[in-house]
Amino acid sequence: MPIATPIQKFTHELGYVYDSEFHFLDAMSQLKPHAQSPSLRAMLREHSGQAEGQIRNLEGVFAQIGFPAARVLSTSAAGLVAESVAMVMEAVEKPTLRDCAIAGAQAKVEAQKAACDRSLVAGAALLGREPLSNLLIQNLEQEVRAMNLAESHASVLPVEAQAATPGARFEEPRGMISNQADSPTPTTPDVSPEPPREPVSAPDDEEIRGGLDEDPDRGQSSIPTSDELEVHIGSDG
Repeated sequence: MPIATPIQKFTHELGYVYDSEFHFLDAMSQLKPHAQSPSLRAMLREHSGQAEGQIRNLEGVFAQIGFPAARVLSTSAAGLVAESVAMVMEAVEKPTLRDCAIAGAQAKVEAQKAACDRSLVAGAALLGREPLSNLLIQNLEQEVRAMNLAESHASVLPVEAQAATPGARFEEPRGMISNQADSPTPTTPDVSPEPPREPVSAPDDEEIRGGLDEDPDRGQSSIPTSDELEVHIGSDG
């Protein structure tokens, strides 16, 4: 649907955020069973409950503007969930690394949700809808707290994972795309230097005049004299 008015823009964005919440709620349900850290599991449980409440708040916003709650596909949320779940599955045999992946994924999710909620709060304020703003501010405040907590876990758990894997070496991740894999090696053309040329001196005035006056075929001056010109003109007349 074309977006031609501020309320249409707001409604469209509201649908994106509404869809995102379902994607992120589904992601937490997939990640919770793989979390080992008790504090990480508790964080995921808390955030799941908050997400359910935020969905209800968004449905209240839809009701207040007179539209049915409708999801607008958020490809960014779907992509972030797919990426997060894939990374956790890659680390499934290393509990400490798995917790790092879960915490990092949750930090990204909460940061994106907070950014989306800020945009909705600003949109509601521009429309002059205070009741909308109140519901959206509740979501935003929860998201900011959740984001700070997730970032705290994401900064602490890697230290624990490093301590649990002493002597670990850096390895190139599978699937990494190398910038040089398919790039041809540039070649420098072989340009041989030209042999030095002998300097050529410019001709002087005498040589220039001599070159003009001498006719190589006749061996004498090729420029007619004034007498020759008068004879030639008289003969033509």
